[in-house]
Order: sequence, then structure tokens, then C-alpha cells
Amino acid sequence: MVMVVLGIAVALVAPRLSPSRLERAGAAAAANRVAALALHARTRAVTGRQEVCLCLGIEDGLYWLAAGQTPDQPLPVLDAAARRWRLPEGVRFASVSIRGSAVAGEEAARLVFRPEGWADCGRICIADSRGRTWTLLVRPLTGRVEVHGGREETHGEAP
Repeated sequence: MVMVVLGIAVALVAPRLSPSRLERAGAAAAANRVAALALHARTRAVTGRQEVCLCLGIEDGLYWLAAGQTPDQPLPVLDAAARRWRLPEGVRFASVSIRGSAVAGEEAARLVFRPEGWADCGRICIADSRGRTWTLLVRPLTGRVEVHGGREETHGEAP
């Protein structure tokens, strides 16, 4: 009887754990993690009264926070956000634009959050290998970050 119940459970759960579902969840989770780190950058900038930079390694899929506008000036070691994070396998930065200009190449893209709560206007598109894209929009006047499934066009503020 136990084997029958286990067999039914596996039959119901296994299709939900297909690689494409796990990858989609990985890309969505990555978008949410980058958004959470951006929110942390905004909070650190306001409470610490200093500029904090969200740095994105477009080519290698790394992202991290740095003090000021220099990607090599790390936050204090005691800060949990001082480490460098990597996008999951099969997930990449599809495009990044800051202040209306596309960023590409090996140099890290830098999105600056200011002590007043403002931020650079930005759009970060994160895609998986199947072409599904999640878009993070950073609003310049509030420094708030929105995550949207699929490509999202801005209305009223051009990133």
C-alpha cells in the first residue's frame, strides 16, 4: 500500500520538477535576488549617507555591491552583501541600460544609489536559455525596483 501511495506521489510531482521548470524558477529567483540586492543598496545608501553602487558583470553573470561609484571599492567585510553573487546556470544578463544608455562588454555596469534615496534610472533584463525574460526597472526619483515577467516598457520614465 505504501508503495502505491509513493508511486502516485512521484507520478504527480516528477513532471513539476522538469529542468525547464527548475530553470524558469531559477531565472525568476535570480531576478528577485538582484532586485533585493538593489533594495539593500538603496537602504545602505540612505542609512549610511553614502553612495552605494550595484555592480553587474554582464559577461560573467556576477553582481555585487560596492561603496561609492567604483566597483572595486567593496563594502565593509562585516556586511553580508559584501560578497559577489553569480546568476544560476543557464541564466544571463540579457541587456542592461543605465540612464538611457545600453551597457555592454567586459566592464561592470554600475547602478548608483544616492543618500537622498535617488538612483540612476535603469533597466536590467535577465533571461534564461529558453528566451524567457524578467525585467527589473529602477525608478530614479524613488530608487525603487520593480520586477516584471517578460520585457516591460517604461511609461513616463525612460531608463
